[in-house]
Amino acid sequence: MLELDEQEFAALGELAYFDTPTQGVPVARGAKALKRAVRRWEAGDADWKEWEADAEAARSSVAVLLGCRSSDVALVPSVVVAAATVAAQLAPGRIVVADREYRSNLLPWLAQRRFGREVTVLQGDGALSERIVHEIRDDVALVAVSSVQSSDGARVDLGSIVAAAHRRDVSVFVDATQSMGVLEAGAEDERADFVAAAGYKWLLGARGTGYFYVRPGLQESYWPVLAGPMSAADVVEGRYYGEPYRPFDDARRFDQSLAWLSWVAARPGLEMLARIGIRGLERHALGLASRFKAGCVELGFERNLSGTELPSPVVALSVPNPDGLHRELLRRGVKASVRPSGVRFGFHLYNDNAQVDRALEVLAMHESA
Repeated sequence: MLELDEQEFAALGELAYFDTPTQGVPVARGAKALKRAVRRWEAGDADWKEWEADAEAARSSVAVLLGCRSSDVALVPSVVVAAATVAAQLAPGRIVVADREYRSNLLPWLAQRRFGREVTVLQGDGALSERIVHEIRDDVALVAVSSVQSSDGARVDLGSIVAAAHRRDVSVFVDATQSMGVLEAGAEDERADFVAAAGYKWLLGARGTGYFYVRPGLQESYWPVLAGPMSAADVVEGRYYGEPYRPFDDARRFDQSLAWLSWVAARPGLEMLARIGIRGLERHALGLASRFKAGCVELGFERNLSGTELPSPVVALSVPNPDGLHRELLRRGVKASVRPSGVRFGFHLYNDNAQVDRALEVLAMHESA
């Protein structure tokens, strides 16, 4: 199990919080930093440059988690901004995406049909990696996929998808919102061309923070469609007016204006994740997910568990009355979430074996009732 400062998540009390796929929990230092920033803002004593330094520190921590340079990561407010930037300037060819994708990684691609782009939407359930690889042909420009699906935790084999795509010079865009901060990103030579993630789930930040990795070699090939002051290289010199416009020559050219207070809250949690290390985080989360699934099998729920090609930190359990189970879990101090796939559990660093066992006890009581 991970060794954590118990005070960082003391506000959770006795709650077993398995709802990270919806919203992560901030570390205590992040919440305190945010409160302090609000007080300074209220008193007219705020220094926005300090808040932007927090954002830069967040960028550096995400780079540690990804195993890349900090300049390979852009700061964006959402996955949609990243996807729309890529979609607007793709080379000719089809886009391949699945209908099960969370809409942040679906609608930006579907919108390209308005401009004459062919978009192939893969329908239905089942193993997704093989279907995507089968669809990769010479007429495809890009494959868009989530590393872990939001609805049920299904985790694809990104290595095989990226390898198949790159053999045909096809780009890969990954929505890593449900994996960044809890799963390893893979070796540099296996990495997708574009990786985007919202920061308010597994990265323990606030809504309005997001990260956009662009593979070196592609960074200068894509123009900052949403060009703003933060994307200009001379912003580091404090220039905010007039010509000329020269974007950064790395992923920072895709930076967006910062929602300052969100970044104040994000920094401490990210620094803690980077300090623990992504391998330890993955081992911890997958161990808890495996314990939970094994317990569900013992309770006779084997056929109710969501399927996944690779071990995932997110597990969905289909039951006849998911809302009823959800309410019973809450009454017993266990928080999960309800999705069309069933009751969804996410396992992160603030969870432990005892909490998993408590959730299983509630499932057993609910089933017997």
